[in-house]
Amino acid sequence: MFEIGAVYGFSNHNVSNDVVVAVCVRKSPVRLLRLNAITSSKVSEYVSSIKQSSPMLIGGPDLADKFFYIHRFSTLSNASRIGKDLYIGGNVSEVFILDKHEKLAPSLIRFYVGCYDFDTNDINTEQFKKLGHISQADVFLPFDQIREYWEQVYANYLIDSSNLINATSISEKNLEIVSSSRSFLKSKLWIRPWLFFSILMNAISLINVGIDLKIVTPRWLSFLSFFLDFVETISRYMTYPFQLIFNIWNIQIPEIVSSTTLLTTIIIGSLRQAKNESDKFFKKEFYSVSSERFRYQRLMYISGLIGNYAMGFLIALVYSGIMWAFMQINSFVFPIIFVALLNFLLLILLFLKGETIENQYRMQVFKFYICAVFFIAFLIAFVNYSGLQFFSST
Repeated sequence: MFEIGAVYGFSNHNVSNDVVVAVCVRKSPVRLLRLNAITSSKVSEYVSSIKQSSPMLIGGPDLADKFFYIHRFSTLSNASRIGKDLYIGGNVSEVFILDKHEKLAPSLIRFYVGCYDFDTNDINTEQFKKLGHISQADVFLPFDQIREYWEQVYANYLIDSSNLINATSISEKNLEIVSSSRSFLKSKLWIRPWLFFSILMNAISLINVGIDLKIVTPRWLSFLSFFLDFVETISRYMTYPFQLIFNIWNIQIPEIVSSTTLLTTIIIGSLRQAKNESDKFFKKEFYSVSSERFRYQRLMYISGLIGNYAMGFLIALVYSGIMWAFMQINSFVFPIIFVALLNFLLLILLFLKGETIENQYRMQVFKFYICAVFFIAFLIAFVNYSGLQFFSST
């Protein structure tokens, strides 16, 4: 059933709604290398003897402690031909020599960690439930085009329907998810702890900024006042190191600058994290790969989350610093303008539409985030107003 050099698509039971596109490099036993799972790591991070800076690809969950390479070097000894001007393996010492002389261009060789290695009797298992032959393949696609290209191929013309059982394209499922806000909410992809925390912090920060600008009432119920004070304290601590520096010149950082710094940090950090979430959702690297690289995924996720908000903080410092500089001209008008620009940015995101499935998913996350922020801010203000009215009447 499998042919050397042919490319196949099948479902990946390890990751929900994922489709594997892989090239067959051996028939007995069958060995496949996945083409549509690119990592953010460089080849040199896996193989120290190779200095190539190209990304490593994940070939599959089997033999995860080994790496493989597909190339166009016909003179490489012990290499096996798998297609026209296409080879697998070969003398690794010669590969190191080619790398030393900077001959390993991404258009000539690709490296993979792990593979699919199985007996033909395993084809009837759940893992190969949706097996279909792809009529065309390009192993040496530019790295930034790999994911989108194979997604389109799988959606449009890769499948020989006579070989496919219960065919449902991952692209069709993803399109259904991002087609409307209702479908997105039903998919429960918005249930993320960081997202709920960011929404709450953003809403309270927005109210705090309104209080600093004297747009929002300073009178709050005691339990709501506690949360407002808590968030305001966080904003002060964020700018505290800079306040120590400005104390040398007896300069006090205004409350509105600290509050805007926190608000901007949350907004930018959340948008960056939403982008990372969409990348992870559509990239679908193999979490079942047991190499040392993937043993600390939770730690990597947390470090990525912190990194996104740290980047948001740096951008927020620049933004708030510019606002503070303009405040020397007019300390009332310019803070309102800069805060209004932040809100205008959020409102613009509500009306943007992504051209690709990935961008459409990202836009759905943005829309949910923005609507939730304004809804929570309104809800807090409404509860406070109702509470003040009740206690004043009694």
